[in-house]
Amino acid sequence: MEKKAASRIMLTLILISMLTLTFNFRPAKAESLYSCSITITPTLPTIDDEVKVTVGFELASISIDAEFGPLRQIDNEFFVDIDIRIPAFLLWVIGHAGKTYSLGKLPEGSYTFNAIVREWRQQPDGSWLPFPFVYWHSKSFTVVSIAVATVDIDPDTLNLRSKGQWITAYLELPTGYDVNNIDVSTIRLNDIFSVDSTAPAQIGDYDMDGISDLMVKFNRTRLESYIYNVLSKKYGEATLTITGQLYDGTPLKGSDTIFVNYAGDANNDGTINILDAALISAHWYPGPPIGPLGYDPNADFNLDLRVNIADVGILSVNWGQTIPYTIP
Repeated sequence: MEKKAASRIMLTLILISMLTLTFNFRPAKAESLYSCSITITPTLPTIDDEVKVTVGFELASISIDAEFGPLRQIDNEFFVDIDIRIPAFLLWVIGHAGKTYSLGKLPEGSYTFNAIVREWRQQPDGSWLPFPFVYWHSKSFTVVSIAVATVDIDPDTLNLRSKGQWITAYLELPTGYDVNNIDVSTIRLNDIFSVDSTAPAQIGDYDMDGISDLMVKFNRTRLESYIYNVLSKKYGEATLTITGQLYDGTPLKGSDTIFVNYAGDANNDGTINILDAALISAHWYPGPPIGPLGYDPNADFNLDLRVNIADVGILSVNWGQTIPYTIP
């Protein structure tokens, strides 16, 4: 009787263990032949950002045959099923495959992205068999709230005659936030330019609306070179965005649109002078009279598909000036 009872107990324990394994299944770890990366963009997403996830693979093969399944969401977890075919013969050449999934704008909270990968391995006869393990690659990330700042850039119009050492930005925060809590060292303009440490950063009420604002300054020469040479903006509106953080880590973001007129260098020699005026005359369009050389976009400074008195006016504003040079 004691032996039978012990046997029943042992059998019961085995069944319980099997059921536990069944209902708490997570794929076993096994040696994969590929490497997998999961990248969250932006790195620190906010509720104002479109969150994107890129799943990438590397394999010692000329190419990777990967089939990416659709995106699924269960609560705060995202899932994709991916099938990868591993050729019978691997090479020293590294092949790549990848896909980017858009998760859209997400509410504040913690999330996990899961890539569930099944390998198909090629057999000597050329057939394909599924590998008996499923690989589970996960990446967790957090979406945080954001303080949307009101930004005012001064001056709001820039041309080649504009002088000054700095571009000034005034930042106001919405109700519930205090500009005294802004970490000035984290502030960036268009994710590139930090606040000029030689310029004063002050808290006041610039627009006299009863709400405190933070004044910060950026190097004017570098910013103008960036607008002209990187943004390729010679004439028209340019949107500048300020980002940063509060001391508690809360992100802040705000934008302002200014107007720039760096146009007039029709012959691209770096100086705006009589040679550029002559090109306007030669390419006057549509007339009357039409210039002898016809329309030329280089002389159409405001990009209205005409070369006329409006372009002469733009040129006159910057007469005798040189274009912003490239700053390495």
